[in-house]
Amino acid sequence: MFLTSRIGRYLFRELASAYAITLGVILMAITLVDVVEQMRGLGKRVKLPILDALGLTFLKIPGLIDETLAFVVLVGTMVAFIRMNRRGELSALRAAGVSAWRFTTPAFLTAAVLGLFATVALNPGGVYLSSVYEARKADIKGQGAQSKAAAERVWLRQREKNAQTIITGMPAGDGRANLLVAVFFVF
Repeated sequence: MFLTSRIGRYLFRELASAYAITLGVILMAITLVDVVEQMRGLGKRVKLPILDALGLTFLKIPGLIDETLAFVVLVGTMVAFIRMNRRGELSALRAAGVSAWRFTTPAFLTAAVLGLFATVALNPGGVYLSSVYEARKADIKGQGAQSKAAAERVWLRQREKNAQTIITGMPAGDGRANLLVAVFFVF
């Protein structure tokens, strides 16, 4: 079969290297822009070290790869075939009687495998890391779960046989179940 032949393996290697180069260039550009955006956006509100900005950006990378994977496959395939054409390899393949469909089959298969990988692994991982990113960003801005809990009044209801008690107060903020300025309404 053509895909297991020497030419098929060579075409897969060419495509893989072109995809890696394209993905690397795109990721470097996106990472640079996103780190600058993190420093500009969050840096105005809080003092954000560059390593924290890089950490936040790295949490967004799987989602960004998922969003740009189709573009990477398209441009990577074009780069691979342009490089092979410049070296005269596509002409040699055609002169040897290899059909154009046969030497584009590795591109179709790699696109299908990468699409399946993106659907099964990259998308769920990107969604999870995006939620981690949002939580860390909120913590850095001081709007995390602890900060929100400390700013919001807590309401509790306790039923008894013939009465009902509503308790309200502000959380103490020490991580324990303590209320400051607790008020009890007994009905």
